[in-house]
Amino acid sequence: MSAITLRSLIGDLDPTACKLHCAVYNGIDHPIDVLTRSWDEWVVWSQWRPSRDDFNRQFIFTMARDRTNSTLWLFGGVFEVVGRRDTPHAHSYDLELREDLLGPFIKRLWLRFKPPGRAIRLNFETHLLASEVNARGLMFNRWRRPIAVSDRRRVGACCTAALCPCSSR
Repeated sequence: MSAITLRSLIGDLDPTACKLHCAVYNGIDHPIDVLTRSWDEWVVWSQWRPSRDDFNRQFIFTMARDRTNSTLWLFGGVFEVVGRRDTPHAHSYDLELREDLLGPFIKRLWLRFKPPGRAIRLNFETHLLASEVNARGLMFNRWRRPIAVSDRRRVGACCTAALCPCSSR
């Protein structure tokens, strides 16, 4: 049986309109734990702007790294950037979940991917399109928790510093 590629699943999503957010351990939390315990907290991880405007495209394709396998990622949704501020080191992006773009696969789709070096915000078309999908992940997730996204409202309000994915830096 041949591998399923991500390209075969993305449909009309233009890869050049997306940035890839590879959420990794921040010294406090593993992103996979954040994604499975709190939707609001997960969204906050993608709202963070470092010194540069890394999420400078229309969409953000989010993934949470597995705790034990650094090449295994759980899909966290595609967000549209509906507002951005020029404030570095803050939650400067206003995001809306795009359920029409792979929505049924949120917290269900596992991807095999090895990012180059330590970069975690990448151009989608350059790095992820050849990645393989773990078909088992399409049927269940390992926590046996509900797969539905619990909060689909527009998000964009700033959170407390304690929730910031970079607060340990």
